[in-house]
Amino acid sequence: MKRFAVVLLFATNLFAQEPDSGERFDTLFGFELNQAGLGEIERVFGPAERFEVPDGHHEFAICYQLLQASTIVTFISGREFGGEEEALLGFSVESTNASSLPCSLARAQFDEPTVGGIRLGITEQEFRAVVGDPVRTLPPNSLDRLFVTERRLTERDFSRMPVDARQRLERDTIDVTLGVGGVFQTGVLVGFSAHRVETF
Repeated sequence: MKRFAVVLLFATNLFAQEPDSGERFDTLFGFELNQAGLGEIERVFGPAERFEVPDGHHEFAICYQLLQASTIVTFISGREFGGEEEALLGFSVESTNASSLPCSLARAQFDEPTVGGIRLGITEQEFRAVVGDPVRTLPPNSLDRLFVTERRLTERDFSRMPVDARQRLERDTIDVTLGVGGVFQTGVLVGFSAHRVETF
């Protein structure tokens, strides 16, 4: 009887697990998505030109080439979701500046970027193992994983909304979608990105 109870308890805990939010992929060089702002990043990396993100939805970005490397790091914000603080909505890391972005040279030495176990040069199989299933294939040479969860609204969230927002909302949570993507050449990761959107 005791053995059955232990197995039942284990099974209950297994099914009660929280959905994977992917939060291990939401921070680059200490800058967390939706928490840091572009101004804060510039204080660390140096001033940079803001530019429109190609194929973005009212998004703009700043980017840097890391010292002693061809690695390009781009930090993305947007007019709709970034707000006056120019909140960090996404970032990307690429092995070269293939898109000829107007990147500044980082003013300090940084380690090669790693996010939740993702780093340039890993194989497609390693990327899949790190992000977990389900992974989508995006032709011609990309993979991505979406993490969809909810989070409870905070007092800080409500302070940024209209005064009567708390009464008008029918719930106290917000939908969170974190996308993690990888671009490959001959099976090797040459670029990766993360982007988080929070909506009602």
